Amino acid sequence: MRVCYYTNWSQYRPGHGRFVPENVDASLCTHIIYAFGKLVGNTITNFEWNDEQRYSEVMKLKETNPDLKVLLAMGGWNAGSLPFSKMCETLESRSEFIYSSIAWLRQHSFDGLDMDWEYPGRRGGNETLDMENFNRLLQEAYTVFEEEAADTGREKLLLTAAVAAGQGNIDGVYDIPEISRYLDFIAIMTYDFHGGSWLNITGHNSPLYANPTQYDPTFCMSWAAEYWVQQGAPRDKLVIGLPTYGRTFDLKDPSNNGLGAPSKGGGPTGPYTRESGFRSYYEICDLQKEGGITRWDNISKVPYYTNDKTGMWIGFDNKESIYYKMKDVVLKENEEFAGIMIWALDLDDFNATSCCQGTYPLIRYMDDLLKLAENGQPFPGPPDGTGCGSGGGDTGGESGGETGGESGGETGGESGGETGGESGGETDGCDAASFCKTMGDMTYPNPTNCSMYYNCWGGGGMCDVCNDGLYFNDAIKGCDFKENVNCSA
Repeated sequence: MRVCYYTNWSQYRPGHGRFVPENVDASLCTHIIYAFGKLVGNTITNFEWNDEQRYSEVMKLKETNPDLKVLLAMGGWNAGSLPFSKMCETLESRSEFIYSSIAWLRQHSFDGLDMDWEYPGRRGGNETLDMENFNRLLQEAYTVFEEEAADTGREKLLLTAAVAAGQGNIDGVYDIPEISRYLDFIAIMTYDFHGGSWLNITGHNSPLYANPTQYDPTFCMSWAAEYWVQQGAPRDKLVIGLPTYGRTFDLKDPSNNGLGAPSKGGGPTGPYTRESGFRSYYEICDLQKEGGITRWDNISKVPYYTNDKTGMWIGFDNKESIYYKMKDVVLKENEEFAGIMIWALDLDDFNATSCCQGTYPLIRYMDDLLKLAENGQPFPGPPDGTGCGSGGGDTGGESGGETGGESGGETGGESGGETGGESGGETDGCDAASFCKTMGDMTYPNPTNCSMYYNCWGGGGMCDVCNDGLYFNDAIKGCDFKENVNCSA
C-alpha cells in the first residue's frame, strides 16, 4: 500500500514549486488523500475556492491508474482540535457529520474519508470525553458507510485515520484496539519529531532510531511503529509515514553543528515552500549544490545538512535513510506492515529540477522497494551514491557517524508540523497562562499577531501559530488564507 497525500495549498507556490494534479504520477500511489476539506459546524465543505475543480482533476488520475483510490482528509494541524471535539459531542452532531460526509464524498466521487484530528483530548479538545467520542464517531461512521453501500449497491466508502507517533499524543488520546476495528488503515505520522520552530536544540525530523542526544528516546520511527502494535493495532492495518521534506534550525553557533546543538529557532523560509523551519527535498538539494556538508548519523540512520556560513541545520530523508526505514521497519521479515504513507507528493523533486535523480526520486525509490517485496524478490543492498556531484549528493562531505553536540535537555513538545505537539511554530510574545485565566474553553485570536491564537481550557491553555503563512480565522476557529481573514494586528 502506498498512501500519498496531495495538498491543496501547494498550487500557490511560485515557479517550479507550484504543484497541481497534473504533476501527480498516479502510478506511484495506491491511494491519494486530498488534504484538506473544511469542517463548518458539523458538515464538510471545500477549503479552497477551486477545490471542486481540483477534485475532478485528481479523479482523472484514475484514467492512468484504474485501481487508484482517492480519499478526502479532514483535519490537519492548522484545523485545530476544538471543532472536531464539538462535532463529536452528541449522537446528533456526529450523525450530521457522517451523513454530510457521505453526501459530499459521493457528490465528488471520493472513495473514502480520512480523519486527521490532531488530536482528540489535546490542543483545546475535551480531555475527558474526546477519546470515547472518537470511538463512537468511527463506529457510527463504519456502520452507516456499510448501510449506505448495501442500500445503493456502491462500493463501501473507506474510513481511515492519520494518527500521532509520540507517546504523549497517543496515550489517553486513542483507544487503539477499538479504533482498529473500524478503520481500513491507520497512518502513523512518523515525522516532525524535532524541528527548529518548536525546539531549541537540533534533532532529526524523522529518525529511524533514537540518537542519545535527543531529549526523548521514544521520538523515532521504530519505537512509534512497534508501540502501535503493542497497544493493539494489527500490522496489516498500519501504514508508516515517510516524509519528503526536512525540518530546519538556525544554529546559535554555526561551528557547533552536531546533533543536540543549540538553536535560535527555525531556519529561514525556502523560496518555494515559504515556511520557516521547513524545506522540501528539492529545496534541500538546491542548498546542497550551493555548499555546506551533508553528514550521516549512523545511529539514527538518517542524514543531516549543515552550513557553517549560514548557520542552517536540516534533518531530512534521502534514499539511504529510506532504504533502512523500509528494510528495518516497513518490510522487516515476518513483521511487515501494510505499507507506507507519504507526506507529501509536492515536496519530493517531482519536476526533476534540483536533485539530479529524475522525477519523484524518493517516492519512486519507495515504490521500487515495495514492488520487489511484493514480487518475492530479495531485499537489495543500500543505494549507490546519487545526487548532483561533490557536496550536493546524498552523502557528500564528511561522514558524521556519531556526531554528538551537547544535549540541551528536556525542551517539551513533540512536533509543530503536521503531526502536532505543543506548538505549531514560534510563539514568542504569547502568554497563554495570563490570557486564558479568565476565558472560557475556546480558541481565541491573538490581538497582536494575526498568525497566532490561544487554545484555552480549564483556566489555562497554550499558544499556537498557523503555519504556511496562514492567519487565524476566528469565524471558523482555524487557520485560513490571509485574504479570508479580517485582521489588523
